[in-house]
Amino acid sequence: MILNFKVENYLSILDLQEIDFTTNKIFNSSTAELKNNLLINKINCMVGANGSGKTKLLNAMCFILWLMEQSYYKGNIKTILPLSTHKLAQNKPTKLELIFEQNNKIFKIQFEIFENVILKEKLSIKATNKFSRVYEATRQADKFSVIFSEHFPAISKKSRDEFAPRKNASFFSFLLGLGLLSKIGIEHLSFKCNFNYIAGIDIVPHIINAFNLSEFLIENKNLQRQILKYLKAFDFGIQGISQKTKKAEIVAVNGNIENKMQQDLLIFTHGNNEHNFDILITDESEGTIKALDLLCRFLSVFNTGCVVIIDEIESSIHSDLVEVLIEMFADHKLNQRNAQLIFSTHQPLFLKDRDKSQIFIVEKENKINTEIYRLDEIEGVRNDENFYTKYLAGRYGGKPNIKGI
Repeated sequence: MILNFKVENYLSILDLQEIDFTTNKIFNSSTAELKNNLLINKINCMVGANGSGKTKLLNAMCFILWLMEQSYYKGNIKTILPLSTHKLAQNKPTKLELIFEQNNKIFKIQFEIFENVILKEKLSIKATNKFSRVYEATRQADKFSVIFSEHFPAISKKSRDEFAPRKNASFFSFLLGLGLLSKIGIEHLSFKCNFNYIAGIDIVPHIINAFNLSEFLIENKNLQRQILKYLKAFDFGIQGISQKTKKAEIVAVNGNIENKMQQDLLIFTHGNNEHNFDILITDESEGTIKALDLLCRFLSVFNTGCVVIIDEIESSIHSDLVEVLIEMFADHKLNQRNAQLIFSTHQPLFLKDRDKSQIFIVEKENKINTEIYRLDEIEGVRNDENFYTKYLAGRYGGKPNIKGI
């Protein structure tokens, strides 16, 4: 689980911003209580006007997770990091910090990045009330150096020399792939989000998403049965799922045919007790596909307890269905491993079932800097307030200031 995140000089975020997911009290079953008496919110909502920077904050969070998990093995020495500084601070480094929990241990990782080079990287582990260093890596010109502490045995010179040329990858991802971080309790990282790291927000075409979902669900029959239960309950008119082999063309965004393939596709049976008919997944509505996509993401993480980051969670889906999807994370029978949901929205309806420590307001400060603050930081806000109506009335900020046209 993520406890805290800090970011500075990343896209629209100029000044240091902090997002704290810990709390001091249990709010129904949407709060996780760890063995060390630490309380973490399993459901976290960001709300704000268009252009305020909600997407950029979530993008930064996905970026540091990708940097930690995949940057060494999924890239190469020529890979350009999907990172841009704020336009007013292009000569300054980007700074990122993440505090996270693994196997009831608390870790902190910090990065300083400039011009596609990770200049500084430090991993710490919490011992009693303070963090102590596991390793600290730095780069100056073409020289890579790393200092280890007693928490972690130094790696061989051969391994260090193997990593040294990779200025654009995290040392953490290198050690994670070698399995060496398991010595301190970090066995794997797991997260899902609707971003790709090259283009930002995921714009996978409807047809390609349908093919991807078919492939995933055909390989996961148990998950397919679980999802059918929800699809029936969601009033889509779907009564059953089967599959069919169909030759199809996948068309890229630019209109050129990217791939021709023959693949098994899901078929949804629609109807009632008297009349039934089949529809290929590629012919289902965009809203049905989006709901199916979120169900796949959500149900597949409850067995692993990973972090799910979703931008504009309500896109193409009715708010009633989105509320059900969100509350799945508060269902202890479903979410026994404390999977964590972090999402952005333009729909203030989703505020009404949350604790004030689970709501984050995003604004564009002085029209140039993304600023985020938690609702319980506003003086006088009580948990028995109607957050939905108060937000609409402008009590908390984070609303567009529409002027005369």
